[in-house]
Amino acid sequence: MPFEPGHKFGLGRPKNSKNRSSLKVKNSIALLLENNMELLQKDLDQMNPRDRVNSILQLLKFNIPTMKSIEVEDLSSESSGLEWMEELMSLNEKDVNDKLSRNE
Repeated sequence: MPFEPGHKFGLGRPKNSKNRSSLKVKNSIALLLENNMELLQKDLDQMNPRDRVNSILQLLKFNIPTMKSIEVEDLSSESSGLEWMEELMSLNEKDVNDKLSRNE
């Protein structure tokens, strides 16, 4: 049976829904931490401050989504593209009205 355009083989996972296996792992980790909270706290208390912070940060990765890095381009040396606004600000009211009426 060849592929027919417009035919959908399955609806797949609904948009913005969580992957079931990822959700199961996340819930299992949460349950593991919840059941061992006293032991975890005792272990954290025995660590030196640097290791304690690193451990907490590692645990947070399971609860807080990791941010993606983005690249920012510096445009400060280039033209802002707002010369038209400067020109508009330098016009008097009559000239602005004339320009607007010509564009209608």
